[in-house]
Amino acid sequence: MKTPVIALTGANGNVGRYVIENLKGDLDIVALSVRGDGEHTDHVTWRACDVYSLSDIEAGIEGADVAVYLMDSMLPKATLTQGSPNNLHMIATDNFAKAAKNQGVKHIIHCSNSIPLDVSELSEIEEVLRSYGTPVTTIRSSRIKKAMCTSFIKKAQTHQNDVRSVQRIPAPRGWTADDVALHYVRWLGEVLNPVVQTTTKENHSCQIGLSFLKKPLIEMVYDEDQSTSDLAVYSIRRGLLVDTNRHQLARFEFRKIPRKPECMAAIHDYVPSLPWPFYRMTQAFAHRFIMAWFRFHMSKLTSYR
Repeated sequence: MKTPVIALTGANGNVGRYVIENLKGDLDIVALSVRGDGEHTDHVTWRACDVYSLSDIEAGIEGADVAVYLMDSMLPKATLTQGSPNNLHMIATDNFAKAAKNQGVKHIIHCSNSIPLDVSELSEIEEVLRSYGTPVTTIRSSRIKKAMCTSFIKKAQTHQNDVRSVQRIPAPRGWTADDVALHYVRWLGEVLNPVVQTTTKENHSCQIGLSFLKKPLIEMVYDEDQSTSDLAVYSIRRGLLVDTNRHQLARFEFRKIPRKPECMAAIHDYVPSLPWPFYRMTQAFAHRFIMAWFRFHMSKLTSYR
């Protein structure tokens, strides 16, 4: 009889290590962590996994019968993070639920109080986990071991000044993620005209630049392989504001929230070309202001429809 395989996120946290220690003799465990640098044994295999990347999670839980959603030490830290803990967790949760469906996982186990959120936020996360059809069982971490509920965050060295920015935006019912993304680019060119100009190609790739410069500030290429009707992913490839020597996985994505007229707009793994102190005082502030402005615009647009 085949030994069941369980994929465990947050495997290098306190609760994760406790679960591994108590189940490794009965199950084959795929232990997922940011670096995947745990000790491999006969029944434990470690894999590196970025929970903000759908393809990473799909590769991480491949072959698993059961997937445990335990996020106490899985959220990678950026040098600068813009966004609430709930919105950050929502992106990771949606990726996890999608990956579980795509990989044929039979059951999701959600350890609810491994995440420091309030009751309404946890309820929203559980709703997203269930939204793709995989059965979900929610338990409290205290039932595993009460003393292990405190999160253990592994301190990883930061090798570059990277940015993660997440905002929740209203979206008219019936709009796809592509609709929101393309509307954002058009809106940006309209409200900042004539200083800022934007262009969109037939394949949805786009450029954002200043009218008096030939080279764009940012050029984004639409990722057809990663995008779906509820997820539009753009790779940030080049531009005056992009450090092309250090960035590899920078992306801007628009993600519809299941069963809600809302969308997450998120930048991941972006490395700016500007000197870091100057970036924080200028471009970082400008991006946050523009996204707040766009959220206000989308709120008005949604109320009219």
